[in-house]
Amino acid sequence: MNDVLAYIKQEAEKLYPEAVKIRRDLHRHPELGFKEVRTAKTVADYLRALNLDVAEGVGKTGVVAILNGDQAGKTVALRADMDALPIQEETGLDFSSENPGVMHACGHDGHTAMLLQVAKLLSSMKSKLKGRVKFIFQPAEELSHGGATLMCQEGVVDDVDAIFGLHIWPTIDTGYIGVLSGPMMASADYGYVTIKGKAGHGSQPHNAIDACVIAAQAIMALQTVASRQIDILEPAVISVGTISGGTAANVIADEVKFAFTVRTLSKETRKKVPELVERTIKGITESAGATYEFNYDYCLPPTINSQEPVAVVEQVGRQLLGEDKVIKLSKPVMGSEDFSFFQEKVPGAYFFLGGKNAEKGIFPLAHNSLYNFDEGAMLTGISMMAAIAYKFLSKI
Repeated sequence: MNDVLAYIKQEAEKLYPEAVKIRRDLHRHPELGFKEVRTAKTVADYLRALNLDVAEGVGKTGVVAILNGDQAGKTVALRADMDALPIQEETGLDFSSENPGVMHACGHDGHTAMLLQVAKLLSSMKSKLKGRVKFIFQPAEELSHGGATLMCQEGVVDDVDAIFGLHIWPTIDTGYIGVLSGPMMASADYGYVTIKGKAGHGSQPHNAIDACVIAAQAIMALQTVASRQIDILEPAVISVGTISGGTAANVIADEVKFAFTVRTLSKETRKKVPELVERTIKGITESAGATYEFNYDYCLPPTINSQEPVAVVEQVGRQLLGEDKVIKLSKPVMGSEDFSFFQEKVPGAYFFLGGKNAEKGIFPLAHNSLYNFDEGAMLTGISMMAAIAYKFLSKI
């Protein structure tokens, strides 16, 4: 480990208690997407105290800060998400949410606290930085059309050469990281279908057009889209999550609605799915004399890591943490992340930061009322993100 990395590791240890303090404050005061007013002010005030160039109201409630190194060079972006979830906390922690029905149940409080310390650490290394570091504190990651989209539209990464982000991960031990080149996480899109039949008495189905039966056939047939109409080597998941229709047990329904989500790992498959889905629904409804309405919402593209940024993450991880602490993931995750919008603009790497600690009984199941993570993960995250920025700018 060279002197710079040793310094980063040493400073991260000094900053860790402050990260814990900030994380717990944010945890007490969680805010939903595009409502992160207090959080954004906390972030902006902290960054201004570091004498950074700070912009507020980016992507509605986001904050962006720039650290200019003393030497000219590239621009690297580091991103953290700030929003919480509409969940009533049941952890019993002494820093539990004081906002009823809202909770940091996905680690975004930790992400934000870490990146603030990274900003502080890198500010102390200003003379050694060859280029600029852009700190992106993003709102509304948990919304289908959230803060990353708006930030990209506002040109936040137009001047960026590469972007890096992390997520505290429930199945990886504290002190470890996990990363994968290529597809890392899936897209997330949604379909909405209305089957329109003809109402009738339950005893006389021949005089009606049964929307319930047609919807059931359509739902089952959708599973053949993934298994029979898409290359089996191209992962695709179609899951129907809601269905509603009918008014009484003895009345044949004239209308049934259902909604589904689609997850894919490639842009090509993602584009293909809605056409195949609608063709399937059209064939079934028309064969039964019914009609349909179909709406499809493209929400989040797949998170696809670029090779060069991933190599930076892996090299830094090996040097800072040790060879055995860098896990090359064997397969992508079918969950989704709007970090992918940034990656559609510039090369980037998104990696998982271990937050599990069996000895402490901490198994952080995300989006759960009992969620918590091992705060020791933040020590790893601070040093990793700071070293990644330095590494990318200086090619140590």
